[in-house]
Amino acid sequence: MVSLFFGTQHVIIALLRYEPIHLLLNSQCTAAFKTEHIEVIDFTDGACVGAKLEVIIVSEEFNGVPLIQRHRKVQALLKEDRLMDEAIHALTIKAWTPEQWETKK
Repeated sequence: MVSLFFGTQHVIIALLRYEPIHLLLNSQCTAAFKTEHIEVIDFTDGACVGAKLEVIIVSEEFNGVPLIQRHRKVQALLKEDRLMDEAIHALTIKAWTPEQWETKK
């Protein structure tokens, strides 16, 4: 991840890792949560700066963890690389246990 500064505007260029933002999100979540299933859908339409994404993460690590804490774990991961603050405009998080995923498929 490389940060570039243009006056007061701070722009993060994730593509310098040769990965679109949705693939970067996918690889980070897969490594951090040992996912059984993951989907990252990019709804970016160019109407604003930053990506509009939806992520579905299915992991055993979410067993017994309240939904709000699951969301906070995902957000904390993205804040480490400043993706949540700079590169992502909107994010829908669906963080489910394997049992929840089976009922929602």
